[in-house]
This record gives sequence, C-alpha cells and structure tokens, in this order.
Amino acid sequence: MELNNILNTENINIEQLQKGLKHIGLNLSRFDGVVEEQVPGLLELFKIAIDIDPKTTTKFTKMDLRSKLEKVLKGQPINNHSNTVAAKEVTEKKIPASDQPKNNHQTSNVNRQPQLASINKKLGKVKFFDSTKGFGYVHSFTDNKDCFIHVSKLITSGIDEDDIVIFETVASRKKPGELDAIKVSNKIPVFIFNKDSSSKSFAYPLLDNQLEKEIALTEKYETGFATVTAHYRASSWRTSVIPSEIIQKAESILFGKAIIVKLLPNLNEYKGTIEWLTSLLQTELKEAEINSIYIDVINNFEQKTIPEINKEIKNIKDISFFKIYLEEKKKTLNKISFVLWAMGEVEKLPNPSKQEEVDIWRFEVLPSLDWKTLQQVLTKLLSEQGPTKQVEESYKYLIGQGWEINSKEELQAVTIFLEAFKTAFPSIPLEETNYRCNANQFYIELYNSGSIKELS
Repeated sequence: MELNNILNTENINIEQLQKGLKHIGLNLSRFDGVVEEQVPGLLELFKIAIDIDPKTTTKFTKMDLRSKLEKVLKGQPINNHSNTVAAKEVTEKKIPASDQPKNNHQTSNVNRQPQLASINKKLGKVKFFDSTKGFGYVHSFTDNKDCFIHVSKLITSGIDEDDIVIFETVASRKKPGELDAIKVSNKIPVFIFNKDSSSKSFAYPLLDNQLEKEIALTEKYETGFATVTAHYRASSWRTSVIPSEIIQKAESILFGKAIIVKLLPNLNEYKGTIEWLTSLLQTELKEAEINSIYIDVINNFEQKTIPEINKEIKNIKDISFFKIYLEEKKKTLNKISFVLWAMGEVEKLPNPSKQEEVDIWRFEVLPSLDWKTLQQVLTKLLSEQGPTKQVEESYKYLIGQGWEINSKEELQAVTIFLEAFKTAFPSIPLEETNYRCNANQFYIELYNSGSIKELS
C-alpha cells in the first residue's frame, strides 16, 4: 500500500503533514520506502508532526521528533517507550466516575497534578499499603526511615508494595520524631540515559537531591526525559513510561545542565548521552552559558597525560561542542594539538612560540613516547620542518634515552631512521652506550653502518 493511501486511511491531513515536516527540515517523499514493520510507529510520529507550529512548538520537541523520524529513514527501530513530546498541549484526562474504584480510600485527590521536580520532594519505596484501611508506610531513601502514609495524602491512585513514589514529609503529630508522607505520587520524572557498555538503561530522578547515584533499569530505553511508574526489583527499577506526561522544558534544561556536568568526566562511557544533552542545551542556552558548563571538563582534559588524551580524544572529537574546542587547540602547540597531529587530524604541528609551549614539548610530550613512537614522530617532524632546533633537541633527547634492540626488525627500523638523521645532524655523535642490544651481532652491524663511532 502506498504511503499516501495509508495516510488517507488514517485520516491524516497530507497537506498539513507536509507543512509540519518542512518546519523540521524533512520532506514527506523521503518516507515512501519505509518498511511495513515501521509504519505504525511512523504514523504516531506523523500525528505529532501535523501539529508543529514554528512559533509555539519548542526547539526540544522539534529536535526530538526529527531525531526519531531520521531513525525511521535509516531503518532503525523506534523504541515503543520513546517519549516524544506532543506539539500540542497535553492535559491529563480525568477518570470517569464510572471507572473510578468504588473504594473511597482509593479515590482521594487522584486527579491532582503532581509537582514534578522540587527541592522538597523525596524519593522512596512503598513498604506496604492497605487499600481497605487507607494507610501504609513508605521507606524514604532520603531520610532512611519509614514514613506513615494516609490515603488522603495520595495525589495518584493505586499504589502497591515496592512501588517507587515521590513525596514530601512533615513531622508526625501522633509520634514525635517520626515523619508523615504527604503529596505522594507514583509518577516519577526521570532522565533516562545509556552507557555504551551496557545493554540496559539507567535513570536519574529529576529531584534536586537525587543526582548522586544512577538507577539501573530492567530494560533498554531511548535517551531522554520521561515520566514513569516504577516498581523496585532487586536494586533495579522495572519501569513503564507514561507518554502523555510531559516534562516541562524549563525542567529539562535545568536538570540537563546538572546531569551533563555529572556525566562529562566519563566521556567514553556516556558519549551518546552527552551528545544528546549537548544538542538539547545548544537549542536553548546562550554560547557563554554552554561554555561555562564545559569549562571544568575542558580544564581537566588538558591536565591529562598524552596517553590518556590519545585514548579519549578518539571518542570526543566528533561531539559537536568539542569540535569547536579542538579547532581552537589546533592553533598552538599543546598536548592536544600534538595528539591530533599524530592522528593526522592536523596537517602541520604548530611551532612552539612561548616558553610554556617549549616546556610542554620537553617535559610532557617527549617523555610520554617510547623510542619506536618517538622515531616515527621525529621522522614526520623532520619532513615538515627540516633540521630545526626543535627537531635537533628532540633527536638528542632520543639519543640520551637510547634504543633497546631485541630483534632484527627493530635493528632495521633504527638503521633506516638514523640514515636520515645522521645526514641532517652529522655533528651529533652516536656511542655504543646509546644502545642496549640483546645480541653482539647487532652492535657490529650498527658500527658497520656508521651508527656507532667506536666499539669496546
């Protein structure tokens, strides 16, 4: 069945859809080849795209919707738990009187909208709740103690043992020193994220005091902000996303800033999540504010050793914000520009222009390289610069460190290297003590090639 026929069958206004897709930089004709298995998910996204308004729809909504539609175009599955925010305002539907539980204890305050993130909110687990008598206890993770719950203090219905809830506490009137839970809700606002090394997702509850420890989930979800119900299960949460519950943009930005600062020190582990958060923040924050978020991680990155930078830079160089940062670092001689040059990302290594840059080369770069790597670096540097002072001093450093030759292959590599450098720097002497060979024959061959002045 052709896509237009499917859209007509589903009563989706094609003209309006084309306008909505245009607002997020897509064209309806690109979706003609979508496989049948993806059509149901695609239709749900189209229903959101119809309501895109360039003046009122948030950048986050448009960015999130485009991201999911591009997954469809690439043939990637759309997670059933995805939390794309509808372009129109979503209001919670009240429970019809005929569908409400007959037990009066379970109907108190169920239609009240919960406050999402708040400095006063606490996180806990229902220890037990007697729906017939209308009371129970919740264990507060924040206070590490049990708090009394009365049904009149619930703002969502149907809580059960081991449900995760958010709530506030007040001093108990009946039991001095104890706490009562109020404004209890089982709708938990969270940020769901993924590690490259894990097959399951993790979450941070969007509460000011709950970003210290990530929570393991029992399934894999797409990265993003969502409202969930959760059941505590062997230190993990078994969750269900509530698609109609929207995390307000202001809260997404507020917590997004705090979460990215927490994840940035582990760039390798959270690369995908950091890129997602970066894209979100760049749509809403000014450049100066973005820079302030990254400044600490940039400073820490520059303090790492050459091997550490070399290991991590491969994973971060494609992250949008770091592209800008790395372009700036390429202009001067530093540890980062050296690593990028060695990787072939910089055409020519910048010459040291300050004493600070000379010191970085002498005391950071050179000591981090074994003789084999240093030979490769100096060969490349000589071809770029010729016999400059920097190349000469680096060559003397290598001679001082010496060569450890344990095979014919290593001997051949040293001999080829020295042919070029003896020509470039003929006055620099080479002694027998500059080599550590595991075979006497290697010393003889080095002498015969002119790489040792005298043999003992």
